[in-house]
Amino acid sequence: MAGVYPWPSDDGYRLRLANTVEAFRENGEVDFAYFTAQVRSELVPPPDGIRLMCGGAEVVPRIGRVRAWAGGDRPRSLYRYDMTAGNASVAEQLADHYDLVYYSHLTSWFLHRLHVDAPSIVDLDNLDHIVNHAARTNAPATRHWRVWAKWLAQQPVEWIDERRMARLEHECSLDARAVTLCSELDAERSGMSNVVVIGNGYDRTGEPPAGRSGSTLLFVGSLDYTPNADAVRWFANDVLPLVRLEVPDVTFRVVGSGGEALSDVAGVEGVTLAGRVDDLQPELDAAAIAVIPIRFGSGTRLKVVEALANRLPMVSTTLGSEGLGVVDGTHALLADDAKSMASACVRLLRDPQEARHLANEGETLWDEHYRWGPIRAELAELGRRVARGGI
Repeated sequence: MAGVYPWPSDDGYRLRLANTVEAFRENGEVDFAYFTAQVRSELVPPPDGIRLMCGGAEVVPRIGRVRAWAGGDRPRSLYRYDMTAGNASVAEQLADHYDLVYYSHLTSWFLHRLHVDAPSIVDLDNLDHIVNHAARTNAPATRHWRVWAKWLAQQPVEWIDERRMARLEHECSLDARAVTLCSELDAERSGMSNVVVIGNGYDRTGEPPAGRSGSTLLFVGSLDYTPNADAVRWFANDVLPLVRLEVPDVTFRVVGSGGEALSDVAGVEGVTLAGRVDDLQPELDAAAIAVIPIRFGSGTRLKVVEALANRLPMVSTTLGSEGLGVVDGTHALLADDAKSMASACVRLLRDPQEARHLANEGETLWDEHYRWGPIRAELAELGRRVARGGI
């Protein structure tokens, strides 16, 4: 059960979900139920052997969400949709018995856990209480007064949501037979006894460029996600001006939906908010460096695996590439303050030989650990174990 339709798999969430569905299809028939408030126009059919069930989700008006949150004990994300009609629609289609039910993300488990009686796996993907904590404690990387006003107003809300989310994650781990996270680091942080680490993968479609030219710094990610929006703001306001002092023609190209919320960044010299693109490959091929200026969050970043697979030299914060075995100076350059990150970008723009070395070593890391084939095999085996009553 999931909150999105994953075909086409054009972002990290859909890519992970689509590969999970294919992994379980190796074990037998799969019914895929998804609940959505907005149907995408470019949907493609699912792989053979998958039966679709779709339930509608009605968006709750904001004032209703605020009232429900204030009087309840759950995080805000669980009050956004009314699932009554959607759950009833899917319930009519459910089989009498399932060997296994898989919930994609904590929200899906909470909203639909009472509708299927079967051993369950919940893919937490991220530890959201860590994201709540970081969103509260990391000041915005901008001087725009509206951004600061919103951040200050959200402080008490994030404090409450952090604690509610931590309790809900613990409740989920007690209910599910297994929960999955993306890295050993998050497994250790979680404190849960039934965690299984299932990493993110990437399968490239062609051969990436042997060398890189130009001076485009590329960031890929949905800007609706708070850690991504913060990363773009920080890089555009604090890092990019330092890079442009040394390389005046450098550009920072941001690819991903949600850019309309970053009006304070759109006017920064050298920044291009490209929005969502139908085909990401030309963007990856044209870039000189991938930048991962993530300052807070949890899980692992597909954008890192994507850069490794596409032999794209990378500059990242330590947190941005955590949990993926990326070694500073071998697979990427890691930097955690604006001056160091700017210096790392300038260094790779001026030294194509070092950039190629990092790209080649990064490709090897991807090839050995982050292809979807072996990861799907791990998922299929986990599904068999849980269905048999184990973990």
